[in-house]
Amino acid sequence: MMDPLVLAAASAVVASIAGEAWSDVRAAVVRTWDRVNSPRSRSIGDAVQYDAEGLHQLGSDEGAVAVRSGQLEEDWQSHFRALLRDHPDAREAVLELVQKDLIPLVPEPQQRLGITNVINNNTARDNSRFFLANQDINYHERD
Repeated sequence: MMDPLVLAAASAVVASIAGEAWSDVRAAVVRTWDRVNSPRSRSIGDAVQYDAEGLHQLGSDEGAVAVRSGQLEEDWQSHFRALLRDHPDAREAVLELVQKDLIPLVPEPQQRLGITNVINNNTARDNSRFFLANQDINYHERD
């Protein structure tokens, strides 16, 4: 079974390099590899740059971007598996990379689609409840 941290980290790297701040992603990933004294930190930084440039060259071809993103996620899963295999103490550093560095750099789906605001109106009837979650949940119960 795949380590959820590896899956999350690989997905976050690929999603964040699709945005404009890929150089920040590169710096954060290199910092993580440096933190555990990995000799691969320089080559891992080059991989981020190469992957970001490749994704950006595909432009607006959503099909090609989706295929390449899937391939890159597999590559990054291998990178993170190797890091955690060689440096089991790196789990905290990888978790911090995902939570503090990468997730804030992932473009929102609305931004990628040019949508600035989404409004949902939902009604729960007959003693039922309706929950819809994306980022914020506003819950009001009426008696």
